[in-house]
Formats: sequence, structure tokens, C-alpha cells
Amino acid sequence: MIEKVTGKEVAEILEKAAKNKYSTYQIAKVAYEIYSNPGRDLPQNISDKVYPLMFMDDAPEMELTEEEFREVVEQIKHM
Repeated sequence: MIEKVTGKEVAEILEKAAKNKYSTYQIAKVAYEIYSNPGRDLPQNISDKVYPLMFMDDAPEMELTEEEFREVVEQIKHM
């Protein structure tokens, strides 16, 4: 069964990924799990915010600061 997820649920998952320590590797890993889970119906507007997070660990220009990341999470929360 495909589960429709809300912005609040996605934001909570992302917040947990950065709870103990801000790690672009961990955030990218969790974002990939969110984005690629075939059992999740990810709305397009949320998908558009999660997609770039998957690449935060690929190159310095893809990284977000912790503050920028928290802003994205806050935006997702209200979608």
C-alpha cells in the first residue's frame, strides 16, 4: 500500500537526521531514503524540496549551512 505523506511528517524525519549532529552525509542519506521509497506518495512540492538535499554531500556548492537546512525543513513542514 502506498502511503501519502505530509510535509510535517517529512520535516520530522529530516529533523531527526540532524538532531544530534549536523551532518550533510546523514541528511543526504535520509533525503534519498525519503525520495526513493516506493511505498511513499511524495507530493511534487515536497519532492522538489527534498531532491536537492540528496546531493548535499556530493560537492561543497551543494551543501547547505545548518541555518539554510532548517529553513528548508520549515518550508516543508508547512506544505
